[in-house]
Amino acid sequence: KNSLAIRLVIWLLLLAVFPILVLGVSIKKDMTRTLLTNESYMRRDVVANIEYVVKKFSDRQAIEFLKKIKQSVEGETFFIYADGKYAYTLDPNKTGSSISKDFSAEIVKKILTEKNGELQDIDNERSLAYAQVKIQNDDLIIVTVSNPEKVQKLLTDFSNEINKKLIIGIAIISVALIGIIGLLIQLPLKRFRNTIDEISEGRFDVRVDTGNLIDEIKSLGLAFNTMANKITSSEKRFREMAELLPQTLFESDVNGKLTYANPIAFNSFGYTIEDFNKGINVVTFIHPDDRPRAVENIKRILMGENVRGNEYQAIRKDGSSFPIIIYTTTIEENETKIGLRCILIDVTNLK
Repeated sequence: KNSLAIRLVIWLLLLAVFPILVLGVSIKKDMTRTLLTNESYMRRDVVANIEYVVKKFSDRQAIEFLKKIKQSVEGETFFIYADGKYAYTLDPNKTGSSISKDFSAEIVKKILTEKNGELQDIDNERSLAYAQVKIQNDDLIIVTVSNPEKVQKLLTDFSNEINKKLIIGIAIISVALIGIIGLLIQLPLKRFRNTIDEISEGRFDVRVDTGNLIDEIKSLGLAFNTMANKITSSEKRFREMAELLPQTLFESDVNGKLTYANPIAFNSFGYTIEDFNKGINVVTFIHPDDRPRAVENIKRILMGENVRGNEYQAIRKDGSSFPIIIYTTTIEENETKIGLRCILIDVTNLK
């Protein structure tokens, strides 16, 4: 009887623990892939900014620019030659050596062959983006790599929170069929992951459906929905204040494409929602004579310089112009600059 009881206990533990272990590995892989994909998108934006700025760099300026990038963006950024050797890097010991010492042959081949793109190094939990640039007379490839410690920390925090909720579930799963595991645990967590992805894309109105969830997962879902409600409330307050402002307020991505504009912006410049949906760049608001200076100021702001209010001639959709002062700040996410927030003041009456 004791022998039978022991075997039954072992089988019950195997039925409970083994599926949980498989589930945990699957969740971590999915979360790793999701996080690395998001990281690669951010790295692609970093490369785009660098590619735009370095066209007129000298050798000395390239190194100085890498130092500034290191201060503002987590991870590593460097230039390589077309043969895969380091050209400019903050580690002088690497200069002239092959990047194959630090990256797999598959990754090196992909970078040197494509010259422009992004990829996820799942095994090492890091993302890369790269693009071909020219410094002086050399054709180089700029490569930026995410910080694997950042991804590992996010995965650890997420795993710890999930594990707390699954401890109680193990007792239930021990006396249930293996097929119920997917129904009670894996599908709800997949909904969690999908909801997190949707919110990260800016859909603040989505929530986890807790109606058919088991108690422990339901409590986690309710806690998650409470957090989402607070985010939505904060977003709503910002939008309401922005729409009440008597000045033009707008936001853009790092490339200058408008992502938000308050109602007075449309009234002041004569554009419509249809124009906005088609895509408007912030420099469209600036008179052609002032655009080069505006573009230079935007680059300085994205590089971290404290550039205060700037005066320009604005231009409406109908071609008429008027004087303005623009105050600009950067929008950051995870210590990475992802856009600009600007308030525009019409100074016609002051003039």
